[in-house]
Amino acid sequence: MFSIKHNECVGFESRWTVKKVSANITTQTVESAVFDKSCNTTEQQSKHVQTTSTESSTSTELDMAKLAQWLNQIYPNVKRQIENTNNKVFKNYRLLDDNLDATCRLIQELKIENVGESSDKALPMVVAASWNVNGKILGVACSFKHRSWCYHHNQVLIYPLIKCEKLSDIPKKRLNTESCITVLKFHPTNENILAAGTFTGHIYFWNIDNDIDPLLCNMAIHEQAVTQLSWIIDETSKSFDVVTSSSDGILKLWSFANKTSNLSLKTVFKIKPPIFGKFSTSINASKELANYRDIGVICFDFSKHIPDLFVLALEGGLIAKCSLLGGTKIKGPDKNIPTFDPVYKYYQPHKGEIASIKFSTSDDPTQIIFTKSALHDLSFIPHEQRILAACGQKGYLEAFDLITGKSLNVAFDVKVIKRTLTSLAINHKRENYTVIGNDIGQIQLWDIPWNILK
Repeated sequence: MFSIKHNECVGFESRWTVKKVSANITTQTVESAVFDKSCNTTEQQSKHVQTTSTESSTSTELDMAKLAQWLNQIYPNVKRQIENTNNKVFKNYRLLDDNLDATCRLIQELKIENVGESSDKALPMVVAASWNVNGKILGVACSFKHRSWCYHHNQVLIYPLIKCEKLSDIPKKRLNTESCITVLKFHPTNENILAAGTFTGHIYFWNIDNDIDPLLCNMAIHEQAVTQLSWIIDETSKSFDVVTSSSDGILKLWSFANKTSNLSLKTVFKIKPPIFGKFSTSINASKELANYRDIGVICFDFSKHIPDLFVLALEGGLIAKCSLLGGTKIKGPDKNIPTFDPVYKYYQPHKGEIASIKFSTSDDPTQIIFTKSALHDLSFIPHEQRILAACGQKGYLEAFDLITGKSLNVAFDVKVIKRTLTSLAINHKRENYTVIGNDIGQIQLWDIPWNILK
């Protein structure tokens, strides 16, 4: 099954080493080379800089004496610039740690004397007070009670605000009039021009800076007493006109020239007795009011936003909305002077006579405030439009919140003697400075923190 067989051996050459064959072949690459070339960088140079070394060889201690001396030197000028600027940014601004004491402080009380004599020895009552535009001078006017015509000689008293922030104890000037004064107003931009209306229908203009002859103009402009006087801007000429009203039921628009002191009549407005068919059916008017033949103007006020718009308070408690433009042309006393009826809307009348009126842009009253006694004068507070200040028979200043209609808590640092208050004047440069006049010829200067009353 098995057998043995021998074969010859087969040999082969060993391949553990191999001879490598190579050859030189040319390529497309160029021979590399290095060259020196210029670049775009600019030459750097050393420059001086404005920074200084933080190291100081002087002492860091502050010389308080020199600082106080420097502040004392610059403070009067800084204070003057702040007071004279028209910027209202810092009005009513206070720091967090400011004193929030809402107490009204009585600064000064003055007695008005030697302004005229009454046949029954009655005391004069303060009927008007007005601050000039820079808030440094106060004009005060008094009047006596009248049964019919006025035969009193009277005076306007000028009180400067002195350095101790008080009024001078005696008036700087006395401006004479031939009858009792009913209204007094300083010019809106000229600190020295003062106007006044009288019981006999005259109007006076003075330059209080003139010590020799301050009287600029004196004219008889109404047949009856001047009840209101106001300066308004003429949008065309950018100058100020004068509007006067009287118990004769007439308003007059005057052009006043500052340089020449001339007064010229521009337009006459006659308030015609209302026909009740013009009233809204919701307005209840008394029969007595319907029988009025002539309605006198008690007071008026112009809008701060619409120059030609104003409101009138008329006898019998009537309130009318009026315009200097677009009135009904009527027959007037002078053919050369146009006469218009400016009324285009009547409001719900009051049951009693109106003593003071201030303009509001709202057609309807935003708030009805009930008072415990009659008020004689009122004023909105500059930069505090939510507050209404008033004074009257209650004997002390009152303040009301126009948003809630409630009376604000007004505390006084002295016991208030309850005399009938007749006039109210707020300083528009120092809003806290408020002057109040009463029925026995006294004026009081109060410091009232309006912005923190609650």
